[in-house]
Amino acid sequence: MKKKLIMAAIMTAAATAGATPTPYPLDPSLLFAVTNSTTSGLIADDTDSRKVYVLPPTVAEASVNGLHTLSANIGFCKEMGMLQSYSRNTAAQISELSNQQVANKKNLDKIQQQLEEARIEAAEIVADKRLQALVDLDTRIESMEARLSELYALEEKCDKFCDQVLTEIKDTEVEKKKFVKDRRALALENAEAVKAYQKKKDVADALQTNFNDANSTFIKQRAELLAIRSEFNEMYKTFAKMEGGRAALNYESNWDSNLDKLRNENPAFQFEKIQTNNAKLFTSINSVSDIPTDLAVVGYEIAGIQKENYLELPAGFPGAISGNIRLSLVGACPMIHPEYFDIEKGYGADKMAYGLTFTYDFPAAYHLKATAKYNMYKLYTKTVSSGSSGGFFSSHSWTNVEERTFFRDGFSVDWISQDPQNDISDDRRMETEREMRQHIMERIGSLALPTSPNQGQMVAPGAPPQRGATVVAGSLMQACPGNAYCAAGSLILYSLDAIFGSSSASASYLQSQNFEATETWTQSKVIMKPWVTTFIPHNKNKK
Repeated sequence: MKKKLIMAAIMTAAATAGATPTPYPLDPSLLFAVTNSTTSGLIADDTDSRKVYVLPPTVAEASVNGLHTLSANIGFCKEMGMLQSYSRNTAAQISELSNQQVANKKNLDKIQQQLEEARIEAAEIVADKRLQALVDLDTRIESMEARLSELYALEEKCDKFCDQVLTEIKDTEVEKKKFVKDRRALALENAEAVKAYQKKKDVADALQTNFNDANSTFIKQRAELLAIRSEFNEMYKTFAKMEGGRAALNYESNWDSNLDKLRNENPAFQFEKIQTNNAKLFTSINSVSDIPTDLAVVGYEIAGIQKENYLELPAGFPGAISGNIRLSLVGACPMIHPEYFDIEKGYGADKMAYGLTFTYDFPAAYHLKATAKYNMYKLYTKTVSSGSSGGFFSSHSWTNVEERTFFRDGFSVDWISQDPQNDISDDRRMETEREMRQHIMERIGSLALPTSPNQGQMVAPGAPPQRGATVVAGSLMQACPGNAYCAAGSLILYSLDAIFGSSSASASYLQSQNFEATETWTQSKVIMKPWVTTFIPHNKNKK
């Protein structure tokens, strides 16, 4: 007996309602049959194989008609141009200073080598003359002098706990005098050695001072130039906050034109604009030398929500926009006075190129499917046999019963994920597999499957049939009952059958159960996929 059970359990999280775009269509090859000579991408439908969603174009055109409504801040354009030149000069000085520092590195290396040699010579004198105690006293005295300098500075600015500062100054001065006295006494005992040591130490100290001065000069000059450059940047940002004027902006995505073209080229398909959300407009000014592009635009006079560096469009990706861009002095001055910024004459607003970029999200459905299979196979066999045999002086009969059972089952789950980036966790998978196995077992249990053999079908073996010798002997007696030869032959056959004859019979029972159960779990989820459209300058000579 074999049964195959197919059980389906569909669990949906964030389920799709109706038609939904999907990057994973039922027939992946279907979109290849669509003729697409447009700049728009295509997305299939989740359920309808003939429905296609059209994305906004990846590339579109934008144009700027010119500046208007200039502000009085335009008078600062010349000053801003001077700042730009000043910044370049400062950068050149920083570069020149770095080159000088590299050129003087050999001299610094030489001084440093002389310093190391002088320190070694002083240390050798200390080791030879056993003047380590003198060196230790020098170290302590120098440490106390450094601490006293700190305390004197604190005393000048002291407004509380001044008594503690004065007490520490007094204690440190007393301790320093003691160490100075000890050093003087030690120096008198070793006058010649101390004199030689002091001479080497003075040389080392002079070299150290020379090295520090030579190295710190470059560091100080570089820091001053960097501070000047930083101040310039802050001044430049001030101009970026001042409005200079407005530029009329027009852009056309040709989304509708792409939709019409696709419908004409593919009448067998149904085309529809895809829904878009979270649309954002980013813009910057291009083709202006050395101008920070992120400072050129102050804001937009376009329907939307103004953010820090972009315009949010709650209605989604628009087919076309006409409006104004509010330019800062950084954006307006190069158009009005290009000569201040190393721009060719005549390179005005009508020739400026604006970099426009739209980002947006579109819905995309994906499926996660798990198919669980459970197979259970049971086999039961029972064989009953009996028989008898004879001999010269004895005979015997026998009965034998043999039973065998076999059981095997298996459980497997096959996962298919359309979008690995939006998969579920391993813990969630294990929980889902556990639930699916439990559901399968509950359903198998509800089928009341036979668990033991049917005793009514287990018949005992029948009586063995008569043996051949017995049948022949009986036939002879019936054929010639009064004949002595027939009687003798019949007797001989009966005797041989009793001595050598045997008989047996058997009966068997077989029961098998083979069940296969399948359960399917699916999850449909809609996620928002990001995409982008870039706008290029409109070519007025385009036909």
